Amino acid sequence: MRELYPHSSRVNVFLPMTAGAAAAERDSVYSRGDPSQGGCHAGVEGRYAGQRRSPTSRSCRRRIGAGRLSRTARSRCAGERLPMTEREALAVLRGDDPVRAARAAAALWQLWHQSGDAQLDALLLEGIEAMQRQQLAEADTVFTRLIERAPQFAEGWNKRATVRYMAKDYAGSIADCRETLTRNPNHFGALSGQGLCHIALEEYREAADLFRRALAVHPHLESGRTNLRTALHEVVKWN
Repeated sequence: MRELYPHSSRVNVFLPMTAGAAAAERDSVYSRGDPSQGGCHAGVEGRYAGQRRSPTSRSCRRRIGAGRLSRTARSRCAGERLPMTEREALAVLRGDDPVRAARAAAALWQLWHQSGDAQLDALLLEGIEAMQRQQLAEADTVFTRLIERAPQFAEGWNKRATVRYMAKDYAGSIADCRETLTRNPNHFGALSGQGLCHIALEEYREAADLFRRALAVHPHLESGRTNLRTALHEVVKWN
């Protein structure tokens, strides 16, 4: 869910953001001013829109033209940064460097927002914009259309889960989080989002389990750590 999970007085909510917003810190999943990892209203057209290439030196051009450089070397020579694969980003996410982990989380959000089809991506953006305008019924309709057209696209389910959380349809949001995780088991936004739904339903053990799973994927997810403490506190209090 990383998108627009509104703040809650009981839980530190971090929502996942759109591809662009994800960059901030994506602390992910449901954070209101820093959608990066869960940030809140962020624009897909943000900082992932594309990176300009640095001018290629004459020497590089000659070497590229002669076919004497590998793809990696060509990219470095041209001043480009190769994108992380999902596998690479997940490995960095679990590493010890929080700065690199934040970049990896942002890269994952970017990857997860790419369906591979321009029309589907346009539908995704349309739904996100409706969600940011708080037009939840419209956003739900748009994401439902997206799901019907591309049921294997995990982010369509995740975005509808976010809308349904905002609309306080927690059961519906949980169902959509599960669909997201069936397609993308490493989606720490959906894991945290489902945990928030369980907290809203006062199902604290279930919530704690989801936050633990989110932290297993993204150990630097501060919102997940905070929400796990909240859930465990409630478990102890009621037992």
